[in-house]
Amino acid sequence: MKNVKKLRAPIRQSKQNIKLTKELLKRLPFGFIFTAEVTTSSMEPLLPVGCLVKVKRIRIAQVNAGEIVMFANTNYRYPAVHRVIKKVKRNSRILLFTKGDNAPQADVYPIEQTNFIGIVVQKLNSQGEYEDLVIPKVYSWRSWLKRLFTFYK
Repeated sequence: MKNVKKLRAPIRQSKQNIKLTKELLKRLPFGFIFTAEVTTSSMEPLLPVGCLVKVKRIRIAQVNAGEIVMFANTNYRYPAVHRVIKKVKRNSRILLFTKGDNAPQADVYPIEQTNFIGIVVQKLNSQGEYEDLVIPKVYSWRSWLKRLFTFYK
């Protein structure tokens, strides 16, 4: 990562500043792309701590299972970056259930549009260049088997 400057937030931020940052990110216009830093090890080895990612602000309805999203959560100090494991539509609301790749279990609370920020589209590689994140079309064995058995019915 030579020739790449990392802009780090001050170590001690007030709760009010953190809350303001989360609110500002959620109010960005759809289609806006910004750079963020991964702050936890929950998405390792794909996104290690300190890795820079590009996040695109989109509507929650456009997200699919297997994609990596950024969201604001009161349980986390900074916006979190986790993978969507399930997308559910209840009444007129869309809920995303997430889990960090390195986490032992899924997140307790689902993501709604009110705390959804955007989708991670690129990450900075070791050569200092951004590369697209390739999300497999078939995310899990369960969905692959379900498609296989549906095909042969």
